[in-house]
Amino acid sequence: MLKNLVCFCIFLFSVNLGAQGWVPEIKHAIDKLIEEHGKTSPNYNPKKPPVVTLDWDNTMTLNDIGEATFMYLVNNMGFSFNEDFWKLIPEKNLKKDVTALKKVSKKNLRSHKMFLNYRKKMLQSYWDLCEKKGDEVCYGWVAQIMTGLTTPDVKKATEATLDLELKQPIGKETIQLDEHDPKKLTVNQGIRYYPEMKELVLKFQNAGFDVWVVSASTQWIVEVAAKKVGVHANRVLGILLDVDKKQRLTSKILRLTYRKGKADAILKDIGKTPVFAAGDSNTDIEMLLLGSGPRLVIDRGKKPLMDIAKEKAWLIQPKFL
Repeated sequence: MLKNLVCFCIFLFSVNLGAQGWVPEIKHAIDKLIEEHGKTSPNYNPKKPPVVTLDWDNTMTLNDIGEATFMYLVNNMGFSFNEDFWKLIPEKNLKKDVTALKKVSKKNLRSHKMFLNYRKKMLQSYWDLCEKKGDEVCYGWVAQIMTGLTTPDVKKATEATLDLELKQPIGKETIQLDEHDPKKLTVNQGIRYYPEMKELVLKFQNAGFDVWVVSASTQWIVEVAAKKVGVHANRVLGILLDVDKKQRLTSKILRLTYRKGKADAILKDIGKTPVFAAGDSNTDIEMLLLGSGPRLVIDRGKKPLMDIAKEKAWLIQPKFL
């Protein structure tokens, strides 16, 4: 192919990263990668396209869609509250409270002290698991407590969460029993898609790369969120639960995409290592170490990730927002 034509095609397929937040060196590295591995490369094979793997929460977006959907289900009492659900809840007194709350009118529910206690105890249960048993356990738990819901239920809750959180101002919400509560909890409020990362997905896709999202949030939640940046559900790897014949989730974990679990899922479900990967936290380390090629780290100050990134001269991008 003529040199000028090759240059034209590279420009056409690359989709200029026009968003303002990119470090210039990173934009250059991505363009070089596309030139070497994309559609216009002489070695490109459309039957075996190069793979890109991207973390989701705080890599593709500001804040966490998995945790936000969890809080949406808490706030709207959207869980199944079946027996398998209650087996997962350490605070046993909550079952009696939830039974009583089902009789409270929607108008009075949010201000009811029993509801405020239920809300705080659910969040505290999650935090306690993370602190005492580690993120691997609590990330799995956030998926498992959706047991009894159908996959459409989960997707509908995620859509509602996004509708809410994309409009919310970015900040913190206080979870408390009342203004005198000495043990207030806080959760992140608001979600924003990073325009730069949305552009990056399109850039790789247009250049012939096989773009995947690999997340420690629940499969069906990430499917909904990723669809909005053009990543199909069959290119999402998240925490996967077993589903019964009626599409209801069980508490049995089939795939735990946490740390090494991310790398394992890539090898098993994609079958080849990525030429480019991006992440923001320690849970992404094993995925970023898998294979070769540029590695992008969104700098949120996470150690040891940032130490590894500097040691290996990975691409380091300051937070976009």
